[in-house]
Amino acid sequence: MIIRNSKVPYYLSFFISAYAVTLWPFIFILDEGDNQTIIHEKIHLRQQVELGIIGFYLLYAGFWLYHFAKTRDSYIAYYEIPFEKEAFACQSMGEKYLKKRFFYAWLNYL
Repeated sequence: MIIRNSKVPYYLSFFISAYAVTLWPFIFILDEGDNQTIIHEKIHLRQQVELGIIGFYLLYAGFWLYHFAKTRDSYIAYYEIPFEKEAFACQSMGEKYLKKRFFYAWLNYL
């Protein structure tokens, strides 16, 4: 379910400013959003289902903390998270990517 014109990304922007946030099963977007953003967030929905919701968030936080400890830069830490790497790399492929995506595809971005 996509919730547009939401303040949730703003309220959850602790370390970097977020435009959209996925909290299974919802996608919250600051404005109307575009197709690439929606695909990006749908990739995160798939990742969350694969790992169990809590498992995804624990790994996400763990990856971010690991990279933040290495770089001391919250933006670099964010972009080094394998879940984000997959989503950014594949968001432009659209629904086609979601249809052919393999389970645990994010492992290719470790």
